[in-house]
Amino acid sequence: MDFQRLFLFLIFSFSLILVWDGWQRYQHPQEAVQQSVAAKAELPGILPKGSNLAAQTAIAQQPAVR
Repeated sequence: MDFQRLFLFLIFSFSLILVWDGWQRYQHPQEAVQQSVAAKAELPGILPKGSNLAAQTAIAQQPAVR
């Protein structure tokens, strides 16, 4: 019986957290978008520069041969 109560309490608590998170996203949608754009701007470039990029793009676009 105690296991059932504990299990139901955990489900109820998790549901409340999900509802609260959804409410926060509904109330403040612009903040999440601005943070993700700022995070992407802070990342260093990982793509190589110059002709390597063109060569890699051409290789990536070729169909695979089996």
